[in-house]
Amino acid sequence: MTSFSPYGMSDRAAAGREVYARNFAVDSAQAERIMTERAGAVFTREAFEAAGGPGWQSTALTDRDRAIAALVAQNVTDQRLTT
Repeated sequence: MTSFSPYGMSDRAAAGREVYARNFAVDSAQAERIMTERAGAVFTREAFEAAGGPGWQSTALTDRDRAIAALVAQNVTDQRLTT
């Protein structure tokens, strides 16, 4: 069961928001504002929920592994994947 923060955001979404904030090099409120302005509130919440899940929070994968998986999911299979 997903728990919710006092602000109405699930703990998973809050963790995902922190992932985006780290990647954008901004604080979490700025990350949410940037995402909402560019993609809308519904997509932003979905993106935060996904990024707060085990695929991005688990220690089983490195940030490099996650980056490669994200590129492959976008059908990027060219020289950007070479070491």
